[in-house]
Amino acid sequence: MSTSVDLDSPGPADLDAIAELARTAPYAPLRYLRRFGFDVAGDVRRDEVLRGGVAADPRVVARSGRRVVGAASLLRLPDLETVFGVPCHEVSHVLTASDRSDRGELVDRMLSSLVARLGEGSGAMVMLRLEADDRDGIAAAEAAGFRHRETTLTFVNDLERTPLNAPLPAELPVRVHPLGDAHDLPPAIGEAIARARGLVTHDHYHADPRLPDDRCDELYERLLRRHVAGETADVLVAYWLGDAPASFGTWTRWRSLEPYGVRMVGSTFGFRVPGMPGGSVTGVATYSCNHPIAENRLLEWSTQADNYPMVNALAGIRSLALCRTSHVLHRWVDEV
Repeated sequence: MSTSVDLDSPGPADLDAIAELARTAPYAPLRYLRRFGFDVAGDVRRDEVLRGGVAADPRVVARSGRRVVGAASLLRLPDLETVFGVPCHEVSHVLTASDRSDRGELVDRMLSSLVARLGEGSGAMVMLRLEADDRDGIAAAEAAGFRHRETTLTFVNDLERTPLNAPLPAELPVRVHPLGDAHDLPPAIGEAIARARGLVTHDHYHADPRLPDDRCDELYERLLRRHVAGETADVLVAYWLGDAPASFGTWTRWRSLEPYGVRMVGSTFGFRVPGMPGGSVTGVATYSCNHPIAENRLLEWSTQADNYPMVNALAGIRSLALCRTSHVLHRWVDEV
């Protein structure tokens, strides 16, 4: 059956069809929640697509006859544009019907159409995250000019599994700090954060040869400042060696999941203070995986696959499970 790609903005009936695709399409990012008793991935994705429907531009819809069998859209990222000085977009979703065997063809054609819609003169960068088991989607994205820049590993901790962990020391030199008012943080933490440089270097931004390393560093420094100020994170966990903080972790409550009954926090940053022992990150991980830090049951901690110190620290905690592997790809509109 031939499939046409319609570049027109979808009407109300199409939005309903796209929402149903989001609910039932394969490769939902939060599929791993099923292993913890929450089969909500489809509903969460449907609601996210509906909320982002107005802001998405451009958007493409793939039809087979009158039936909507695929949809994809872009979101513009003004914060990234401020740092990198180029137009930046992210593919907010790339959906195909679960009964279609031609996912690769659909993904290729939809992504190519989105990129063409931006126009070569824009000089824009487009980012895309796909699940590692979405082999057809990844091959199609590469055929459409996207290039692999990062593999991300997502570990999830379940506090109900903490009896599997090794016995904890009687006292861990860990302190939990609610965020929102930076003046409540000990001065030593502020001083350590001010010294921090090159917090993340294994990421997809640094891996892109067209993005200067100093701009990538600036991006993460800005993000850290926002997290610690409480704009985008709720809790900071610090591991101390004597009077000096040795490592940090910051987490955000996933309030968007609470209506679905999921009490979860997601990692925003985890790093060792420069000059401190490499193993000190384990202290933050050990504490955070054995205690609720923000009324949570689940804790998500993602890191780059080639960030070996962090991967090793997380892999040693038995209540943590590797639940998701995903790939980030970039496409520059002016590249063939």
